[in-house]
Amino acid sequence: MNGGKPARRLHSGSALGVALVLAGLALAVVLSNSAGTIGGRGSDGQPGALPVGAGQSAPAGASEQALPSLSGAADADRILIEGGWQPRSWSPDGAWLLLEAQVADDPGTRSQRATALLQDTGRLEELANEHVAWWPGALRTLSFVEPMARPAKGEHLVLHDRLTGAERSVLERARIDAVHWSPDGRSLAVIDEHGLASGRVGEELRRVTFGRPRDVAFAADGTRLAYVDTASGALFTVDLMRQESRRLGSAVLGPDDAIAYAPSGAWLAFTGRMDGREGLFLTAADLSAPPSMVSRGVDPASVRWSPDGSRLAASRLPPAGTTTELIVVRRDGDHLDVQPLGPGRVTAWHPAGDRLLSIDPRGRLVAYPSGPGDVQIIAGDSSDVCTPQWSAPQRRIAHCLADGRLEIIPAE
Repeated sequence: MNGGKPARRLHSGSALGVALVLAGLALAVVLSNSAGTIGGRGSDGQPGALPVGAGQSAPAGASEQALPSLSGAADADRILIEGGWQPRSWSPDGAWLLLEAQVADDPGTRSQRATALLQDTGRLEELANEHVAWWPGALRTLSFVEPMARPAKGEHLVLHDRLTGAERSVLERARIDAVHWSPDGRSLAVIDEHGLASGRVGEELRRVTFGRPRDVAFAADGTRLAYVDTASGALFTVDLMRQESRRLGSAVLGPDDAIAYAPSGAWLAFTGRMDGREGLFLTAADLSAPPSMVSRGVDPASVRWSPDGSRLAASRLPPAGTTTELIVVRRDGDHLDVQPLGPGRVTAWHPAGDRLLSIDPRGRLVAYPSGPGDVQIIAGDSSDVCTPQWSAPQRRIAHCLADGRLEIIPAE
């Protein structure tokens, strides 16, 4: 699909408007009290926006030596980015892409990952904050964690609207180790110095557990979450409205296992061990029915729900096989229909839910139809070092090449 066309070199001040911003450049803080803005408290403890200059990041150049280069090339249909950057996630409107890269080990910093933002204009910008993610409640709003302005101590969670520049603090803690948003952006779960707390944005969070959880996942409406206890590997679900927590039988999940609620909110998928069996399981979100085993040999990182939550895709290694294959699972009452599609590893559903993006054994990026149809070859040189990302609605794909570069190409 890339047609093999050479891409022009990107540099600051080019016709494409590309600007390279060094690590440590703090985001502008703009006061905003407009209606509909997420509620929160500023560093003075009062409701409202942050004062200008609050929560600035480390001085420019503080970690510059550890960061990979941020440069690339582009033409009308193709963008190439060098420096070992990998795609993390597209903005909800599919226009901007968050990137990440491994940085050199530095005992003086807590984060060992660098984050950058690629805008639809071709502008590349490194972000010096921690736990950067798209907030699901708006098209191009980032959430991130940064130190509070002196003399206050601790960290706060910030929402920054990249379209208007409006920025607000929504949570303060002595330390914030991880942030998880519900799909609608109205609820969040935070792992802090005391454990896991969750609740609605702008309201006081309630303590879920004092343990050290991992793999936190929200149900679609934000009223239920699941988490794995790090020490025991036990899987718990929490009804946030009733403040009731339940352990899922004898399920035990390892460090690489995964949990995922269906977008429909009806089902919870997880990989792990249960009742002497190991593989992919499916259970009702409210645990009203015992889990059903879907398949053995499933790659936990490949488990993906279709956009409407009606199907579950994964990659597995058959017991007698040496090549990973794609499977699609449909639930018909109490029956699970497992349909093999072909060789490869699942990475993403098409936004319409009719195709699956995969890397086949020959290193090609391909799209499998989820039903009858032909396999589409999208690119001939792809690497599974990163997970390709399919945007919506612009229909672009970001994937890693075998030579370590990141390529962004049209998907249609």
